[in-house]
Amino acid sequence: MSYTTDFLAKRNKNFREVIEAESSIELIYAMQVLQPAQMTQVAEMSRLVHKDYTEKVRKITGDFSSLVIRDTDGESDSEYIVVRYDALYDGGRGKWSKDNRFGYKGGVSTDTLDTLWRAFEVLVDCPYDMYYENREEIKDCLEEEHAQAVVLSKLLGTDKALEMFSFCIEYVNGFKIVSTGGIFDGKFGVIVVKDHKDRRYRVGTRATSK
Repeated sequence: MSYTTDFLAKRNKNFREVIEAESSIELIYAMQVLQPAQMTQVAEMSRLVHKDYTEKVRKITGDFSSLVIRDTDGESDSEYIVVRYDALYDGGRGKWSKDNRFGYKGGVSTDTLDTLWRAFEVLVDCPYDMYYENREEIKDCLEEEHAQAVVLSKLLGTDKALEMFSFCIEYVNGFKIVSTGGIFDGKFGVIVVKDHKDRRYRVGTRATSK
């Protein structure tokens, strides 16, 4: 604990309970009395919060109240729990709760977090600048971007994944999406894309249900 953290803990009981929490259950319970603007700062002083994964999950989900906490109590059967602030809970009273999109009781593994980050990094955080010499290479590049969108769609839904896919291939690489008929009922399937020469590509034909 740094001197600054120690100072804050001594001056505020609520802060102290968060900072000194010994388990994930204690931490989540202590968080309930603080609003997200305070909590997202104070909780990062806890040794239970993984700061790097927290930053990545906030970027992936667009929810900057998200926190990645070590599951010291084994509630989720995973190494970490993702929690977020639900402002609509109980008629607007708000509550910190586990983000079940990530898994049972918000549980998530390092492998899953790394896979999600890789997909987000390729499409949004450091979008892939495609290099290709022929149509086959173009198709390979587009299929790779589609595969990353499939990964994100399982967490964020197809609409959000499509936005990220579009950002990478349209905004960054100059392609144009002409059909999204393969995206329906939660499935991120075949998309038709055209290049600047109006040549069309059916992307997602290699996608699986894994």
